[in-house]
Amino acid sequence: MQPDHPLVRDVHPEGRPYGEGHRCVPLLSATGMLNLDVVADRIMCIEVLSRPPLRVR
Repeated sequence: MQPDHPLVRDVHPEGRPYGEGHRCVPLLSATGMLNLDVVADRIMCIEVLSRPPLRVR
């Protein structure tokens, strides 16, 4: 895809994947970490990192 493609340029400006008002909120827990991508006080994405594998009961 060319770098000047209008959708890439308008939707994901360099350094600001969600545009103005974006912030990343890291939340630590005892067994991993959550990252919340927040835009204008609304959660847009949740990442779960360093979580132990799920167990089948």
